[in-house]
Amino acid sequence: MSLDEVRANLQSETRDMRLEHYEHVLSTNDIAYQYILQSEPDTFLAVLAEEQAGGRGRRGRKWYSPPGTGLLMSTAVSFVSHVAVRFEQWPLLAALATREAIADFVDVPVQIKWPNDVMIGGKKVCGILTELGSYQHGRYLIIGFGVNVSTDPADLPEDLQDRATSILSATGQFCDRNELAAAIINQMQRVRIDCYDGKYFADRYDEWVMHCNTPGQYVRVQQGKDLFEGVAERIDERGTLHIITGDGKRHQIVSGEIVESYPGPNFPTEGAKRT
Repeated sequence: MSLDEVRANLQSETRDMRLEHYEHVLSTNDIAYQYILQSEPDTFLAVLAEEQAGGRGRRGRKWYSPPGTGLLMSTAVSFVSHVAVRFEQWPLLAALATREAIADFVDVPVQIKWPNDVMIGGKKVCGILTELGSYQHGRYLIIGFGVNVSTDPADLPEDLQDRATSILSATGQFCDRNELAAAIINQMQRVRIDCYDGKYFADRYDEWVMHCNTPGQYVRVQQGKDLFEGVAERIDERGTLHIITGDGKRHQIVSGEIVESYPGPNFPTEGAKRT
């Protein structure tokens, strides 16, 4: 990774933003948190690393990425007003931003699995972790991205090998990590500006659902301690997932995670392709 090359690919309005690069960290989200606490209001910054020992995903899971094979990056945004945050929508918007950035580098479909996993060929290529907090000037939002760029799935833990992939493994195409980092930052700058202008998920809803592979699949969804199993019917304009369980009841999942999904009408016990 080269900060000079990342900056050279940034749009003019983000070219002077703060960029930090580390060889080894526990977590880029944690480093970004330290910087944003020291920042002035309305700051936008990014932290990148070659390796992180304590990278984490949703529900505290570890994010695995062999050194030098992934894009490990966190962007941080501070807001004077909480109105510009709408925390529950940023994970959805960050997924769309990442999907668009990756799609510019490959010639295969890049999709979103609700709420914010980015997929190629039915396997996860990027995970996103969003964290919100308050500080002396207002509120801040940290968005961590873990993109498998050239990672060999065989180097991942065995339980992830059938669910995860990389851009190189899935497409056979090389993706420059510096250019990809800049592309995601540029897309996140668009999200930031849109939110300041009062534009949110509903304004990009048609675009988002067009690239979402979740509706129509049979899913298991974890929401807190509750587990719902049924057919994903749709995602509405608030980003809420609607599912129909086996007893015919409809449920609205505002915040949760799809822990398993299948294209068929039920969960096979073996030999199925899981995402």
